[in-house]
Amino acid sequence: MRGSGRPAPPALRTWVALVEQCLVCVVESRRRKRAGRHRLRQPRGADRCTGAPRAGRLVHRPGDQYPSAFGSLRRKRRATTYQPDLCLLISADALWANGFGVVFPELTGEPGFDDVERTLHMLASLRVHWVIPGHGAPFSDFECAVERAFNRLRNLVADPAKHARRAAKVLIKFHTLEIQAGSLGELDQWLDSTEYLEFVRLRHFAPIVPTAWRRELLAELVANGALAIDGSSLRNI
Repeated sequence: MRGSGRPAPPALRTWVALVEQCLVCVVESRRRKRAGRHRLRQPRGADRCTGAPRAGRLVHRPGDQYPSAFGSLRRKRRATTYQPDLCLLISADALWANGFGVVFPELTGEPGFDDVERTLHMLASLRVHWVIPGHGAPFSDFECAVERAFNRLRNLVADPAKHARRAAKVLIKFHTLEIQAGSLGELDQWLDSTEYLEFVRLRHFAPIVPTAWRRELLAELVANGALAIDGSSLRNI
């Protein structure tokens, strides 16, 4: 476990195993759905906080907005799970080892960073020894992670365009995760039909020619090892 100075107790390992089982189930369900097959049933207890030996409690945080099918926006109430006996936090996208998820409302001019700040203060008030984030490996340096998240938030508030650029790359990465491989022409068609991304470009990067903006994003994704481009073809990594 990242940043861990103590061995994980057995009950915590059971929690981690349950989360991993649920994630495997979700991935397999999506694979079957793309193949036109029936959805895989979730493991027993996957929809309850009591699926592990000790019950956890949901910690609701300010809701955010995210693009549905990368088009219209819809609201979803978000929550993390906290197990006080184990001092375990399943933080979803509210807290990663080095930040947090995309704050989609800010991309369209609606307030969102304030919600992130309130969420971080709420999480900081908990007694946490172990964190299972929505992305990345579990970690135990909770206080340092919270401080890194606050620093990241301050940087994004000072430079909203940086946040918007990252969000655009995240959406392209999500798309390549879905298709795995394709041509640059097909990607351009998808980008042309994705109104949300064009809205982000017009709001934050209007002076940049659309084609040049797209190629910059792709070059950064390639440089970061998120995808590969060979001639006119691309593939997910």
